[in-house]
Amino acid sequence: MCDIGVPEHVIKLMMTWYSNITMIVKWDGSYSNSCSVKCGVRQCGVLLPLVFNVYLNVLVKSLEISSLGCHLHGEYIGCLVCADGIILLSASVVNLQRMFDVCHTVGATVDISFNAAKSTLFTVAKFCDNTINNLQIGNARIHWCKSLKYLGIYFQSNRSLKCNTDLSVHRFYTATKNTRYASELSKLF
Repeated sequence: MCDIGVPEHVIKLMMTWYSNITMIVKWDGSYSNSCSVKCGVRQCGVLLPLVFNVYLNVLVKSLEISSLGCHLHGEYIGCLVCADGIILLSASVVNLQRMFDVCHTVGATVDISFNAAKSTLFTVAKFCDNTINNLQIGNARIHWCKSLKYLGIYFQSNRSLKCNTDLSVHRFYTATKNTRYASELSKLF
């Protein structure tokens, strides 16, 4: 935060706020004693998205400076971030591995750990059916897959990017069928 010009008094306020978190558990009408929360992320805070973006920006900037990954009209698009999901885009498997190396190195310095088990490698290319060795982040292997789900949309590995929204559309219409506010047209589906 210092690097981007956040005033010192705001940083101290946030440090105090986050270092003095306590919790009480309510269960079946009974309350526990309060206890101090020593780790984790405060959920549903107004500042949470902003703080997370500032925190993650160190990683994004490091990838941009490395110049690894894709560019579009001179703009870096090799690292896309939405909520807590990160997409790395590269035209080269070798450079993608280098991007993972940057993520691992920078992550270690700012206490971000990547879960390879929740990560997926996905290809969109002329040779998408070719076998490619798995990549890794740190010592953990990341495996290739033929489809992935991101932000509720399913993508299929193919010669060009293919999206499958059928399941999302079906779930939407199923959810709206039983509401009195749904239009007659949506109830037909």
